[in-house]
Amino acid sequence: MKKFLVSLFCLSVITACSSNYSIPPTTLPTVQESVIPDTPTVQPKVSATSTLPSTSTPQSSCHSNATGSIVYLDQTPAFAIRQGPGCEYDAIQSIPVREDPIVMFDVLDKRVNWILVDLCNNQQGWAFVPAIHDTDIHLDPTDFPMSSITQEAYPSTSTPINDKASMMQAQNTLISFYDLLYSKKYEEASKIFIGGYGGIIMWNPKINVEDYPALLQTACEFNDYKCTLRVSRIINKEQISPMEFHFTVEYQREDGSLYQRPYSEGDRKESTMISQFQVKVVKDCDGKYFVATWPFYRY
Repeated sequence: MKKFLVSLFCLSVITACSSNYSIPPTTLPTVQESVIPDTPTVQPKVSATSTLPSTSTPQSSCHSNATGSIVYLDQTPAFAIRQGPGCEYDAIQSIPVREDPIVMFDVLDKRVNWILVDLCNNQQGWAFVPAIHDTDIHLDPTDFPMSSITQEAYPSTSTPINDKASMMQAQNTLISFYDLLYSKKYEEASKIFIGGYGGIIMWNPKINVEDYPALLQTACEFNDYKCTLRVSRIINKEQISPMEFHFTVEYQREDGSLYQRPYSEGDRKESTMISQFQVKVVKDCDGKYFVATWPFYRY
C-alpha cells in the first residue's frame, strides 16, 4: 500500500504542479474586490478540557489508509496542528511519527475546514484544510458519515468577512514571496510558504527533510520550478473566509514580458495559451500569512 501511495503521490505532484492553478483564458476583467458580510465576534481560545463538545477520537489506524482519505504534512507544519477544529483550541506540541519522509497520514474526521489526522503517536490532531496543497491531500466526503455532533456546535473560522486590512496583508505576502524567490532569498521565502515539501523530499532524499530553505532552493534551481517570475498584476482577489484568500494573478518574466503557458487539465494539454492563474494565501491562528500555492513546474 505504501509503495502505491508514494507512486500516486509522485504522479499527482508532477501533474498538479503543472496545471492545478491555471484557469481558462478569458477577457481581462477589471480588478475587483469581493464584498463579504462582517464576521462574528471571535471566541477566546479553549483547552482540550473545554466545555465545548468533545471531538471524536477514533481508534488509531496508523498508515493503514482505513478511511480512504489521506494527507501529507510537513515534518514541522508551518500551520500548527490543534487539539480541536478551530483556532479557539490550543496547538499540540508533538509532531507526526513517520515511517518514511513522505508518508501519508489517515484522515479520521472532518469539521468544516478542519480535518482530524492520525499522527501515528497515539494522538490525533486537527489540521486546517486550506493550508494544505491540493497534491498533498485526498478527501472523500463519503468517508465522513453524519456526526451526532453537528458542525454548529463548533465555533467556525469559515464565516466570510470583509476585512480590507487582512486582504492587503495577504496580497503583500503573495507579492513578497515571488520577489524573494526572484532574489534567491530562500530563507526568507520559506518563512511565508506553506505549500508542503513532500514531492521535493521524494526527489531529493539527501537533503534534510526539515531544511525548508534548502528544499525550496533545490526546487527552484534543480527541479525545474519557475521561481524567476514576479507578480505583474492582480486581476481579482477574494476573501473566502477570515483565514483564506484567493487571487487571480498575471506574472512577468525576467525580461518583463507576460508569462504564458499552454492550458492543461490533467494529462490533456491544449495549444491555447493562458496568462491568468489562481494563487491561495492563508492566515494562521496567530495572524501570520502564508502562500499555499507552489510556483509553476517547468514551462
